[in-house]
Amino acid sequence: MKVVINRCYGGFELSEKAYTRLIELGMRVTQFNDKSGYNDETAEIVEWTRSNDIKFMGRYGLIDRSNPKTRTDQRLITVIEELGGEADGQLSKLEVVEIPDGIKWEIDEYDGIEHIDEVHRTWP
Repeated sequence: MKVVINRCYGGFELSEKAYTRLIELGMRVTQFNDKSGYNDETAEIVEWTRSNDIKFMGRYGLIDRSNPKTRTDQRLITVIEELGGEADGQLSKLEVVEIPDGIKWEIDEYDGIEHIDEVHRTWP
């Protein structure tokens, strides 16, 4: 199984070129509505319309970038593999990591640097 993670300090973010390619591959785009949330609850990408959002976050963002379904989405994997470093956001170094099929996993991070952990049992 392939999973996209960030490998540098900063956090998981894509370039505008990567978002443009994701839209070409069929990811749906919505805008944020202050009163009711996202205009299209099924969209994967939000297009920011407020100038402060664009200034600090760029024009687009993944709605649920922490979700394992997002991180294993074949369209996202394709974009990272096609564009390489051109897919990286300003403070990101995105990488496709291959893990064994059939294991339960989660993404852990420290100051934006991510790695994949196998889920195991813990007790207090």
